[in-house]
Amino acid sequence: MHDFENEMISAFVVSSENLNQAIEFGVESDWFTKLSRANIFEYLSTLIVDGCVWSAGTSANFFMSKNTYNKFPDLLEICEVVPDWAFSVEDLADAFDALQSQRLISKMAEVSAEITSRLKRLDDPVEISADMVLKLEEIGSTSSANERTSEDIAENLIDLDSKIRAGEIVGLPFPWHELQVKTFGIPFKAVTPLTGRDGKGKSRLATFLAMTWALQGLGGAYFPYEDTDVRCLRNLASGLGGYDAFVFNRSGTSDALFQKHKECIERAKNLPIHICDYETSIKRVISKIAELKRKHGIRWAVIDGMKDLAGMKAENRTQEEVKIMRMLTSAARKYDVSIIPVMHINKVADDVWISKQNITGSGDQTKSARMVLVYQDYVPEEVKKKTYPNVYDDNFFILDAQKTSYGNRCMHGLIKNLEQGRFDEPTAPAPAARYE
Repeated sequence: MHDFENEMISAFVVSSENLNQAIEFGVESDWFTKLSRANIFEYLSTLIVDGCVWSAGTSANFFMSKNTYNKFPDLLEICEVVPDWAFSVEDLADAFDALQSQRLISKMAEVSAEITSRLKRLDDPVEISADMVLKLEEIGSTSSANERTSEDIAENLIDLDSKIRAGEIVGLPFPWHELQVKTFGIPFKAVTPLTGRDGKGKSRLATFLAMTWALQGLGGAYFPYEDTDVRCLRNLASGLGGYDAFVFNRSGTSDALFQKHKECIERAKNLPIHICDYETSIKRVISKIAELKRKHGIRWAVIDGMKDLAGMKAENRTQEEVKIMRMLTSAARKYDVSIIPVMHINKVADDVWISKQNITGSGDQTKSARMVLVYQDYVPEEVKKKTYPNVYDDNFFILDAQKTSYGNRCMHGLIKNLEQGRFDEPTAPAPAARYE
C-alpha cells in the first residue's frame, strides 16, 4: 500500500499552507494509522493554532528552533522524500482523498478481521451484524467538532432574531429595498440557487449583485465558468461606470469611453472579489472557498455555470448535480458563506411561469434549498396587473424569492438595463451615482 502518511507529514513540514488546507479539508489525527504520524500531525496542528507559519525556505530553521527533530527523531528521515504534489495547490485535494481512502481501507480491514474472529468464536451472528453496522457508520461519519447543543442553537436563534428586530443584516443584502425588507437577504451558511431559462441575463444579474456586495465591503469568490474571467471583470467595470459592456465587442469605441472603461477596470480589479475560472472540480472549488475564507474572510461565492462543474461519479448528470449540491451545502455551513450557484432550467416552456412544482431534471435539487431565486423572464399578464401594471418595458422581469429562511416570499419586478450595466426597479430607477 502506498505510504501516503509519510508523504503527508513531509508535505506539512514543507509548508504550513499545506497543513492549513488539510485541516480545512477535514484531515484529523485518526486518519493516520501509525501512532507516530498521528502524534506529529497533532503537534504540527498546535503550531498552526498558535499562529506559526513556515515555508520550504524557512521550515528547516523553524523546526530546529522548536527542537522538533529531537521530539520526533524519525522526522528527518520522513522528510527526505517530499512528493511533487506538496508544491501544487491544485493537487492537494486529490492527495487528501487518497489518504482518506487509505484510512477507510485500513479501518474496514480491521472490521473484517473482527467479524472473522467473532464468527470463529461462534458469537451470535445477529449481534455481530448489529455491532459491525455501527462501526462502519462510525468509520464513514464526519467529525463532530461542528456539532451544536440545544443551548448553542438557542443562543444563535436569539442573536438572529435580535438582529432581525433591529433591522441589522443577517444575510447578503439585496440592493432593492422591498426585496430586502421582505426576505432579510440571502442567508449565510446556505446554498441559494439563482435559476431560470438560459440566455436571459442571470449571469449579469449575479455579477451585479457581486458588485453591490463588494462595494459594501462584503468580499467573495466568483467562479465565472459561463462568462470567463475576462468577461466577468468587464461586466463588473461596466456596472461601476454605468455603461454598456457589449460596446467593446465591436470596433469604433470613442476615446473618452475607452478611457472611462480603463479607469473602471482599475476600480473593479481592486474590489474584494476573487475571480477564478480554472478550478473545475467540485472538491477543488470548495478547497478554494476554504482558502479564501481563511485568508480574506469572504462572505459569499458565486458559481456561474453549474453544468461546467465536475463532481462525483454518478449514474447520470442529474444525480451528479445532486451530489454537488450536497457538497456545496456542507461547505456553506462549514465556512459560513453564502453560495449562489447560477443554474439553467431547460425543461420549462418559454411561456410558463417557473415554479418549484414544474422544475424537473437537473434543476430539481433547487427544491431542497433554503432560498431559491427564480429569474422570471416570462410574466403572465395577470401577474403583471397585480404587481406592476404600468410597466411595458421588454426588459422587465421578476426576481422571485420563492423560499426564504428568515422572511417572506417576495416577487420583485426589475428592469434589465444593460446599457448602463445595472438592474433597476421599475418605479424608482437607481441613479448612476449610486454605483460610482
